[in-house]
Amino acid sequence: SITFSVGPYLYFEDFTNAAEGWRKVAGPGFLGVSSGVFAHTPPGFSVWCEYAYTRRVFGNARYEADVFVDSLVLNTCVVWRAPDTTQLTGSGGAYQARFNNSSLTPGGTGHFVLEKFDPQGRTVLLDIPNRFVGLNHLEVNDTGTMLQVVINGTSYGNISVGGLTPAPPGYIFLVGGDRG
Repeated sequence: SITFSVGPYLYFEDFTNAAEGWRKVAGPGFLGVSSGVFAHTPPGFSVWCEYAYTRRVFGNARYEADVFVDSLVLNTCVVWRAPDTTQLTGSGGAYQARFNNSSLTPGGTGHFVLEKFDPQGRTVLLDIPNRFVGLNHLEVNDTGTMLQVVINGTSYGNISVGGLTPAPPGYIFLVGGDRG
């Protein structure tokens, strides 16, 4: 069994006033803060975008995010351990938690997909056939060799990543898909 200790927050952002430290790195769309929500401004087709938190890197930790999934959005992603703040690629060494409503990305349409980006390509670690439309609380406990995913209080088990290329400390990204 694995025990995760709860300690002080290393980073917390509620987007009450702004998105300090977050920088757009790719895509034609924009995220902005409105009423404490970091969201597309305005939503529409072909407005995907990637934002990176540029002030520090993160490693073994518990990552939590509240993610609102619109029924029309193509995908919304939380990424951690990205090696740099350029556009994400399939060989970047990061982990990605994706709420997917698109057939244009790996994983089933309407699924939650957890994957690892490696120099060898993308590895799907978890595929949950649930659209998770609405507000969702995502927790990922990352010990370096094991991941545990909890969505809305439901644990989806322990996932061994010890056989994959180790993910070094890296940056956090938010990726907004089209239309929401």
